[in-house]
Amino acid sequence: MKFFTCLVSLFLFSTFAPGNEERPPWAGFSGQAMVRLTEKTDGGFRVQVLRVNRVWKNNRASKPESLTGQSILVGIRGAGEARMMQQAFARTLERGQTFPLELGYGEGNRWYVLELNGDQREMARRALISERGDLRREGEKEQPRERGFDRDAHRRELEMIEKRKRESREASREGEASRPREGAGDLRIDAVRQELQVELLRTELRNVHMENAELRFRLQQLENRLRALEKR
Repeated sequence: MKFFTCLVSLFLFSTFAPGNEERPPWAGFSGQAMVRLTEKTDGGFRVQVLRVNRVWKNNRASKPESLTGQSILVGIRGAGEARMMQQAFARTLERGQTFPLELGYGEGNRWYVLELNGDQREMARRALISERGDLRREGEKEQPRERGFDRDAHRRELEMIEKRKRESREASREGEASRPREGAGDLRIDAVRQELQVELLRTELRNVHMENAELRFRLQQLENRLRALEKR
């Protein structure tokens, strides 16, 4: 009797043990399928599998064709440029759009993009270029108002320097006409010219600093917007 009870217990355990749950026949799939987009999600998109085009050598699905007709949630994985390209490609998709997709099956019935094909990479690249162009235009619109003031101040400073140069040239001509043989006047003119050259160099240096500050500001804005897009 005890032996019979042990056999029954062993049969029940082997039958209902969680480790023996039947895996779906598409588990371990690795290949390409034609899919239709049904919705976008925060971490990827959901598609309806229309047909299985081909499977790769590392495919472990017992019946890969059984994936046809299934609705699966495809996630974005990887890091760096690969992840950024997949996210950009996903943003270009529209609901109801049909396209081929290389799919891989992960643990827990999780699906992911194996790799984008050439056309899809080109779509992602164009999307990134367009988004960066939009960010650049927005950044130019959001430039601080003080920058316009700095340009006005710079323009006034240049006008003042030009005025000093004209006055110096006039003074030089008058000095040469009235005291052509006096060395003191020549020294004074040389000193004024040297002072003007120093002012010009200082002005150019300030202008370079202003342009560098503007470029750093725009670069920081683009990096912030890009990080914000990657977090979506």
